Amino acid sequence: MPALGHNTTDLIIIEDINKKLYERGRSLDGRPILRVVWTSDEWEIRFGEHNEWSSSGNIWLSSWVGAKWVRKYNYMMDRWVLERLTFLPLDNEIVKKELPHARNGTYEPLHVFIDKNGNPLPVMWEAIEYALKVLYEGPGYKSSTEREEMLEKSYELETGQFEEILADAGRSNLFAFENSVFLDSTKQSGLFKSRR
Repeated sequence: MPALGHNTTDLIIIEDINKKLYERGRSLDGRPILRVVWTSDEWEIRFGEHNEWSSSGNIWLSSWVGAKWVRKYNYMMDRWVLERLTFLPLDNEIVKKELPHARNGTYEPLHVFIDKNGNPLPVMWEAIEYALKVLYEGPGYKSSTEREEMLEKSYELETGQFEEILADAGRSNLFAFENSVFLDSTKQSGLFKSRR
């Protein structure tokens, strides 16, 4: 059994996440635009050269060209993956030569739940939201905490520069007039009286 296999808790969490993703968007035929799947359960029809091996996998039996059901993620088994429904033009080389069933859209991986060493990670809604924000807002996306830290650093830098200017020049460049004098309005009793 895989490290994060199909135990009941995982399946309940994945079902709940897939419901949320389904509510976020569907294709015209009702398929979800985004979904989380177990890589070992995914198959697809691939056109190409296929090698047949003995059941032990040690003896090559034959080779042939054609369409065949194959594991979609044979290079990455027993992992959760976030996929997005992708539509390719009918004249696309992938549709013509490799994935004949992709004429009606194909699910492509967006994010695999693994750590830096390739070990499986649990699926968390927060990780999906982050992956989608990076997807839609670009690689420069920052979390709210990162944005707050950047604003704080920017404010500190700006304040330091302003204080430096005041210490050096005695006033800010924002002070508009060369020979202006500051007037304290609380001490100028007759300055702003209306004329009648």
